[in-house]
Amino acid sequence: MQTNKTDVTLVQATRTDVPVILRYIHKLAEHEGDHDAVIATEKSLEQTLFDQNAARVYLVTYEQETVGFVVLSRNMSTYSGKTVLFLEDLYLDHQVRGLGLGKRIFALLQLQAKAENCGRIEWTCLRTNQSGIDFYDAIGATAMDSKVLYRLIV
Repeated sequence: MQTNKTDVTLVQATRTDVPVILRYIHKLAEHEGDHDAVIATEKSLEQTLFDQNAARVYLVTYEQETVGFVVLSRNMSTYSGKTVLFLEDLYLDHQVRGLGLGKRIFALLQLQAKAENCGRIEWTCLRTNQSGIDFYDAIGATAMDSKVLYRLIV
């Protein structure tokens, strides 16, 4: 996915990118104050991403440098009868924040979701991430206050 040569690009990751993906997972966890929670390994990521095809990872490039990553998966909306593009993670390095890359990434994701006949894009945001909440509000996203995310560890 690309908008133009000088813009942000999402490049689908391959098996050889697993060390970079894991590095970005650690950066995200540190940013969220939860670094000790990461138990993923290169081997587990390779199995989950490339053997099981559980998600797609895109490396974010800007000015020919990797500056972040995006993790996408799919689920289904029974009400719409369409798939939902689920944004598991979006992380950008600190030095490129505030440059408008996030808005461009979401524009690319919207184009991808339409091309794949998805009904919507969904994601979660920590309640403590006020800058993220402000950003999502600014791009016209709607917080789903009527729903609560639950997790059952197996």
